[in-house]
Amino acid sequence: MHNIAAAHDLRIAIHTMLASAQMIAIEAGDRSPRICDYVGILEENVQNATRLLNHMLEDSRAMDCTLSCAPGDAIALLQKVVRQFQPAARQTSIELAFETASPSICFSFDADKLERIAANLLSNALRHACHRVVLRARAFGERFELEVADDGAGFSQDPLSLSPHSETHGFGLREVQHFTTLHGGTLHARCKGGRTIFGVTFPLRGNMQDKSEENAFL
Repeated sequence: MHNIAAAHDLRIAIHTMLASAQMIAIEAGDRSPRICDYVGILEENVQNATRLLNHMLEDSRAMDCTLSCAPGDAIALLQKVVRQFQPAARQTSIELAFETASPSICFSFDADKLERIAANLLSNALRHACHRVVLRARAFGERFELEVADDGAGFSQDPLSLSPHSETHGFGLREVQHFTTLHGGTLHARCKGGRTIFGVTFPLRGNMQDKSEENAFL
């Protein structure tokens, strides 16, 4: 899965960087037409790079079936991911929030795969949201749960059954599902109260330092 996962992750990273550049151009405004020109060139190159990455996604189907688990703080990792997506959210006037009742949730997990799970879910939510995206994390019992909710139009068919070539959700959810399964967990999706929610739940590994949140998300 190395090529296909790397291509998908690079696509997310490229668009996140592009959003940051576009925010710089907006801030510069008429004061610096040259910056706007540079951003236009960057957008063209992003389109070219995205096409190449799409070819990589199509040409590689091998799946990475290994975990590299180590003790870590899931809350700190998820806060970092949310910060990385803030420019993309602001560029589309989407409010991006992170909510948790736990200052830390420490256990043994594959940090790279958890980061990619969160990045895929956030990327998907930002594409479909109207005004707001929320990432929530909690520990309950002996399980860890991460959910991303958006206020978009929702879905008319089960998105977890879609082809990996689907333009609506595509390889991203397939990767999320695969990485979650490797952790012994499950991926779920539902529409509730005008929100679309994608989430993952998997067992906590090792000692957890914080079990303060036992309530369901509101």
